[in-house]
Amino acid sequence: MNKLVTDNPQNNFEVTLNMVYGKDGWHHIRHGEDGMPTVDFCLMLCKERGCTTPDDYGANTNERKDEMLCDCAFENCPVATVYAALSGFGHVRGRLKMYEDADMMPPQAEKKVFYFAVADGCCDPETGEKDDAGLQISADGILTAEDAIRLAEQQLPCYAGRLRQITEEEYLRDFGDDE
Repeated sequence: MNKLVTDNPQNNFEVTLNMVYGKDGWHHIRHGEDGMPTVDFCLMLCKERGCTTPDDYGANTNERKDEMLCDCAFENCPVATVYAALSGFGHVRGRLKMYEDADMMPPQAEKKVFYFAVADGCCDPETGEKDDAGLQISADGILTAEDAIRLAEQQLPCYAGRLRQITEEEYLRDFGDDE
């Protein structure tokens, strides 16, 4: 896989992925010739909007400017929202850079697997015979058994109210391994 993080972006795509970067312990944004701290970039936007300025707030350090912008986030300020997004992007880029510099891939989230028995089994529509039925669910975004049940009931409404969670051992013992 090609690296996404670069300190010298060469095209629009690379600039987009590397717009925010870390320097001197603060996030900077590629704006103007040399870039600038994201706190100063956002305060420039505040000034253009006629909002509170660092002088009004007594924000004479990056720490105080950061506090000022974060305080504004609770007032639904769009500039503070942009600042929060830029900060988050900078953190994610910094973390990805560590992995790429070490030639490592970030760890994969382990998929959770849930096992269920279906009450009263399944009925074959042609013969009317009932069979014991088990269900194994594993999908991205499924973090709890309740989430798995909701997914199963959405996909197969006939299972609504009929699923009972069981262990993997019970599933393999009672229903075998379908894979």
